[in-house]
Amino acid sequence: MKVEAASHTQTVTATFVKGVCPICGILKQYQAELIESLSPEYACDPCNFHCWTLANSAVGSIAASIYRRLLSEDHQDNGCKLCAQIREEEETRVQQLARELQEGLGIDWMSHYGTLCVVHANALKNHVALRLRPVIDEIVDRNMNELKQQLQDYSTAAEHGTGSGGGVLGRAAGFLVGYRGLSS
Repeated sequence: MKVEAASHTQTVTATFVKGVCPICGILKQYQAELIESLSPEYACDPCNFHCWTLANSAVGSIAASIYRRLLSEDHQDNGCKLCAQIREEEETRVQQLARELQEGLGIDWMSHYGTLCVVHANALKNHVALRLRPVIDEIVDRNMNELKQQLQDYSTAAEHGTGSGGGVLGRAAGFLVGYRGLSS
């Protein structure tokens, strides 16, 4: 069963927000919509991350379905269907962003303001023309330099007992590993 989330119809360039990897942003929204529309029979064999996500947000019928599945004699770990569907969406969106950038859509905005996590930047470079790879590298370098400065400012403020992180640690983690709503 493939669930079509509302975010599936958006173009990647329509989701550009300063400071957020567009692929990570779409995947986070897609995962939330996927879990909201999940049917009990589709919730079998969730990974650790999705098991906890479902435990925190799912209706009782989902929990009952997981419980019955775990107790059944023919229980096998067939992999998390949610992770598989999100990975499929991730590949679709990386390819879509590559097409949009190659067509010139959003390339100027991404060059000046855009954010890409390292994971999606590397994936994107595998799908774009050689002429766009340096642009992607420049985006990553700019993002890394901004984060270095923010982390330095955070460290200095912490040493003086002032200020808060303002999300910079989470942003740094997101930059390095992408949005990790997946089990791997």
